[in-house]
Amino acid sequence: MKIVKKILIAIVIFMGMITTVNAAGVYGTVNLAGYDDYKHDLKGNTLALLIEESSSAIMIGENIPSTISSCTLVTFDKKASEKIRVPFDEAIGNDKVEIICFDKTWALLRVDGADTTYYSVKLGKKEVSVLGSVLDAEFRFQFMSGKDLVSVLNSSYTCQLFNQKMEKIGSSVDLIGKANSLNDGKYFYCGDGTVTKIYKVKKGFEEVISETGKYKEINEPKRICCIRDGDNHKICKY
Repeated sequence: MKIVKKILIAIVIFMGMITTVNAAGVYGTVNLAGYDDYKHDLKGNTLALLIEESSSAIMIGENIPSTISSCTLVTFDKKASEKIRVPFDEAIGNDKVEIICFDKTWALLRVDGADTTYYSVKLGKKEVSVLGSVLDAEFRFQFMSGKDLVSVLNSSYTCQLFNQKMEKIGSSVDLIGKANSLNDGKYFYCGDGTVTKIYKVKKGFEEVISETGKYKEINEPKRICCIRDGDNHKICKY
């Protein structure tokens, strides 16, 4: 009887723990007043930019635009505790910095100046490590696929996979329309209004479906979709 009682008590405690973990509510509140840009990642972490600019000047009647004199990257966890505060010196002397995507201690930043450059950076406690960089003539962010980055360029929709060092992975493909992320970036679809193509993203791009019709979502987590061609609804798994 004592053993049964102990088991019941243990079950009650365990259920209480589950309820606590899954309870709805506010984890924390991050006050971003004064910051110039921010991004939240899927785990609730926040990256924010704190930028200072040199004062604009007027010389011979000509306005000289302000440039960045200081850029600081600050991260907070989901409970609003500050975790990292480090300078990003590559921004200095440029016109604008934007956070493109972010995942806890990694970020992709776009810096506009004489050239527009994407920087892949690792956020450490004391410094920012640049993993790689690429000009926007070669890279245009579309979405993340795990730790890799999908880029789509120009009117031919040339699609290329990059790693976090901004190195190309596999061969590029010319799409028939905009790449639309599926299944957290593991797949994507594109179409020209007549044909829909679906690609798998893994060390490059693998075409898995090409059908006449337009894409309609059914169950993205289970990779089930409809490609509608007039009255014909093709139920597919990609």
